[in-house]
Amino acid sequence: MVRVSLKVTLEGEHRRVALKEVTMKEVERVVAAMYNMSKNEYVLSYVDEEGDKIVVASDLELEECLELSNVPNLIRLNLEKKGPVGSLLDYRSPSLEHPFLAVSCPQPFPALNISSQPHPMHPEAAWWDFDANEEEKKEEVKKEEVKPAGLLLPFIESIQALPSAPAEEEVKEEEVKEEEIDEERAAIMKILLSFGFEEAAVKMVVM
Repeated sequence: MVRVSLKVTLEGEHRRVALKEVTMKEVERVVAAMYNMSKNEYVLSYVDEEGDKIVVASDLELEECLELSNVPNLIRLNLEKKGPVGSLLDYRSPSLEHPFLAVSCPQPFPALNISSQPHPMHPEAAWWDFDANEEEKKEEVKKEEVKPAGLLLPFIESIQALPSAPAEEEVKEEEVKEEEIDEERAAIMKILLSFGFEEAAVKMVVM
């Protein structure tokens, strides 16, 4: 009958014993006898040919470890003590066996500093402010249309100096003068329009 040995390493200390059978139950019995530890207090593992750490927890995994051993009939295992519940050394903690149970606690929302936030404007106040601004803009536009530019002043003075149109009952000579005045006003309007003034503003000044 082939004899299989178990070599256990704990914190740099090596211990070797013979196994009666290659089963996890036998390994757990041997570990309990050597270290006085139950199977819930430690984790057994080995390093495979690719350099990865493999945890042993079943008979099939134990047999695989034996087959990969570079020494015939020798099982090399590293024994690691489990830390407190919830630590990273607890390989069988619920969060690892059931990843969906590892739910992180949501962080509380930061306190909102109300004093630093802009105060919302009441809807009625907002509309009133909007209407007031619109009225101011309309008044400014009207003033710009009515207010003549400095270039218009000489023409205004010349128009004001013109004689007023005679009444209908006046003589024919006065009608001729009125036509001349209209022609002169038309000429002035033409000049003002050529400067780029709006027609409405020019008419208000000339007429």
